[in-house]
Amino acid sequence: MPILCLVTDIGVAGGDTQRVTDIASEAVRGGVNMVQVRAPGMADDEFCGFIGLVSDAVDGAALVVANIGRRGILPSVDTFNGFHLPESAVGALPRLLRDSPPGTMVGASAHSVSSAQVAASAGAHYVILGTVFPTVSHPGRESQGLPLIQAASAKMEVAVLGIGGITTDTAASVIRSGASGVSVIRAVASAPDPSQAASDLYQVIQLAWSDSRES
Repeated sequence: MPILCLVTDIGVAGGDTQRVTDIASEAVRGGVNMVQVRAPGMADDEFCGFIGLVSDAVDGAALVVANIGRRGILPSVDTFNGFHLPESAVGALPRLLRDSPPGTMVGASAHSVSSAQVAASAGAHYVILGTVFPTVSHPGRESQGLPLIQAASAKMEVAVLGIGGITTDTAASVIRSGASGVSVIRAVASAPDPSQAASDLYQVIQLAWSDSRES
């Protein structure tokens, strides 16, 4: 089954952490099956509590991974499923896998095929790869288009999730390029109805996923 990952963004929610948890809950009802909890400006202890709030809101209906960046502490994985590392911290991936309980999911972000391969070689279970299309989340970052997804998917066995400017109009093309799923922020979080937005997206990627495996 394809992956539809929601990356939390407190800024999109107007700084309201409760709104973030509400969006996550609504999105999961619509079809999101993975939530990456990301809050880079949040203090470590507050972040640990925030992960718990999102996990409670999701209530086991989707995987929850915590984007830990270069934080000084690791939250306990008792209430969620694993960790996500930015590209700049992927060197810590082997140690993170070694120190985590069996079954802990660990993924990483990458912005090139070579970086994605480094993450996969280090043991990442999945890689979020982009920027695929232009996005307001990273206005200065050059988009690399579908060839980035095609090249990485052809060379790697781990799941590749496209990220960057993905909408219902473009999601199918990402899946057809070989991705195992897509990762989004505003396509769901900024929608008037996050549940419906997630449902629309998931229907698109599910159809593309099915078609690509039948062809």
